[in-house]
Amino acid sequence: MAGPGELLEWVDRVRRHQDNRALDRVLSALRPEIFAYLRRRLRSRPSTRSVAEELTQETLVRIAESIHRCRARSEFEFRAWVHTIARRLAIDWYRRRQEELDRREWADADDPGLHGQVAQAPSVGEGVDVVGLVLRQLLFDAYGSLSPETQEAVWRRLQLGETWAEVGRAIGTTEGGAKRRWQRAVTRMRKEVTLRVRTVESHELRRALLRRLGRREV
Repeated sequence: MAGPGELLEWVDRVRRHQDNRALDRVLSALRPEIFAYLRRRLRSRPSTRSVAEELTQETLVRIAESIHRCRARSEFEFRAWVHTIARRLAIDWYRRRQEELDRREWADADDPGLHGQVAQAPSVGEGVDVVGLVLRQLLFDAYGSLSPETQEAVWRRLQLGETWAEVGRAIGTTEGGAKRRWQRAVTRMRKEVTLRVRTVESHELRRALLRRLGRREV
């Protein structure tokens, strides 16, 4: 464990003199902290320890690659920079995992025309929630229409369960600003999904989607 001031001193040696021994000390000092941080983020997820170990190693690699560009002037700023890297990698992991789950769910659907083809009439296979599958795709499309900062705010709130203050710090705004951005995002996504649903050609599927959204066909 690094003593008071030692961590930043080692970081300075790396940035000024490309000191590999100092870099090893920085990474060794940060490893337990990063691992503990990621385990908290991934709590209740499958294989939490193994995923946290994998992401910890990836975080350390990113730190080693980019430490020369870090402009932190205090230990607090440096640790915040480190946590930002770890957080982003955790978010990327969640996204990859969700995309894989979505692919598997779509692959299990009996109607091959459902894959991204929301205009097709549903062929409901036994045990397959066709409406749910299509609605999930529409939500994903609506999410993609948001700005990168708003996407991150939504992702952090839904997937990571962060507080408004944590979300605000991550996207560079206040707690109130994060909440307002979330509210605007929800309103826009609801509107975008409804507009997309009304373009679905299949009358049966369109009605089912609107019912799921609590809306009537007009």
